[in-house]
Amino acid sequence: FQASVVNGTASKFAYVSWLYQLRRLHSEMESAFTEHVGRTPELAAVITAEQFKTHLIDDDLAVLASDGSSLRVTPAAEALAARVRTTVAELPVTLLGYWYVLEGATNGNKFLVRGLTQAFGGSAGLSYLDPYGDRQREHWMHWKAQVDALGIADDVSTRVVDAAKAMFLGLVAILAALS
Repeated sequence: FQASVVNGTASKFAYVSWLYQLRRLHSEMESAFTEHVGRTPELAAVITAEQFKTHLIDDDLAVLASDGSSLRVTPAAEALAARVRTTVAELPVTLLGYWYVLEGATNGNKFLVRGLTQAFGGSAGLSYLDPYGDRQREHWMHWKAQVDALGIADDVSTRVVDAAKAMFLGLVAILAALS
């Protein structure tokens, strides 16, 4: 899928289907943040409303999916969302691991925008992939430094890294389900 996006041959349906899965994950993570931010200072220190992306996905879907009624969340996306919900309920700071993967992906998304712009004949509907524009690198470096400065204990840090790994593997499972 990513190769077809980068080389400009991705279908609009494939991208919209992927975006719909990401919507499910972002929605789950944003809900978890809202629920736990008041009791988890680590989340409040590094996650801001600027990083919420469900609204960007909704805007993109409105542009790209004239009839979203055929879109379905895959069982793989539901399973990953459930894992986020369960893990964060047990240890809210693990949300940082899940968030880290999706926030970090914005670095490579600039390459995806180029390919999709070619495939779709323009950049309309691609705001999710480029939420920070020219500030992308600056945003990422600042955010990563904030996360690194939290000083999370080793045993908790291990759980946060496990959450990041689960997000990465879950995204792979979603891509497999879509193909």
